[in-house]
Amino acid sequence: ELNSPYPIIGFSPALEDGTELHHLQNLVDELVESEEVFLVSMKLLRAFYIDPIIDERRELGTPFLYFNTVLHELVKHHEQVLRSMHEMRRSSPTISDCAVSLTTLVGEVALDPFLSDEYYNVHKLFMKHMEDNSKYPTQSVELDVRWTKALGRYLEAIQPSTKRLDLSFESLMQKPIARIGKYRLLLDNISRYAPKDLERIGQSLEEVKYKLGRVNDSSNLLKEEPTSHISRLLEFTNVMFSGSQITPSFFGPLILCGAIHIVWFANNLIESAMCASFLFKGHLILAETKKRKLKWRGAVQPLFIISMARCQLSTDNDGGLFSLYPWVIKLIFEESNCHFEILFTFCTMQEYHVWLTYLTIMVEVVHGPNKLTFNDSFEYLMKYPSIQPCDVSDFKANNVQKQQCYYQDWKHIRIVVD
Repeated sequence: ELNSPYPIIGFSPALEDGTELHHLQNLVDELVESEEVFLVSMKLLRAFYIDPIIDERRELGTPFLYFNTVLHELVKHHEQVLRSMHEMRRSSPTISDCAVSLTTLVGEVALDPFLSDEYYNVHKLFMKHMEDNSKYPTQSVELDVRWTKALGRYLEAIQPSTKRLDLSFESLMQKPIARIGKYRLLLDNISRYAPKDLERIGQSLEEVKYKLGRVNDSSNLLKEEPTSHISRLLEFTNVMFSGSQITPSFFGPLILCGAIHIVWFANNLIESAMCASFLFKGHLILAETKKRKLKWRGAVQPLFIISMARCQLSTDNDGGLFSLYPWVIKLIFEESNCHFEILFTFCTMQEYHVWLTYLTIMVEVVHGPNKLTFNDSFEYLMKYPSIQPCDVSDFKANNVQKQQCYYQDWKHIRIVVD
């Protein structure tokens, strides 16, 4: 009886290195290609969701501007990383050398803890801003949930059939956060197929793990922002801007708060109020507390909301409201072809210097220096009570504004501290 021969299947030890190099090549390709896809996703997010709103001639919420700044830096950073990756692939003599170079680049450069922390923080602010805006029927295109969903479906429909990416707003927003874990996964897989370079690749992997731990620790330490308590103190139901209901999240994180006695000129009389003062990166909010004897029994409407991008500071008695009292700051802001001024008075030198420092940083450094020339067509969020202008545009102001203006006529304010 004859039995048909059958082959004995096995692998030669000589093929083992070739198999490992094949897997290593695939992982290196995946690392570079995933970096390309990530960068394209960030550019799509910026080009289709963010830039059209930035181009509008109006003031946007601080979370939106903050997010745009961080996204710009993130794209610029990863453009440089991707260029370095392509250069390493071209210049590396072997795939093993290329793997070592790329993992070192990821460990030392690609994963930036500072950018990751900033993005995580702004992502929370941004999504909270979207959530607050979705509660009101009068929304601007800035954060309209229906608009972002429709745009996401459109982008997915027009992409090539060979590429079926999730291009929704929420998915693109999550990619920088997901990218951090992707680096660790890829480097972990690369280390398995590069035993000869395990020590050097392992160092890069440990660096990625360390940075990932820093980002996680930073996110776990984040506590509830003081801004979340602003809604208990201030009521914005009657504050509309560009067709949208303003919410506390519009202003972003609170920088400084306190009590300031303010003075302004209205109806040919000196008006004054003791105000709870809230300084944000883009705005100063003043809410009168005098009638409530400094005890908050519910949210109150802001008396003043002033954009830091359209104001100047003065500590000189150069006309208009002035006082011989030493701890005084004058703030001048521009709105509706007019200049208005408010005098801030402080009880102590320490309060004066703290507020002067922070206001100077916001007005002169972050947003300025500003030149109030009546030529800015940008729309800013401003709210103020009855107040007379201290100066007006000769060509743009109407007759009523010109009649009410006191043209920097001296208004001496006597301040007596008990």
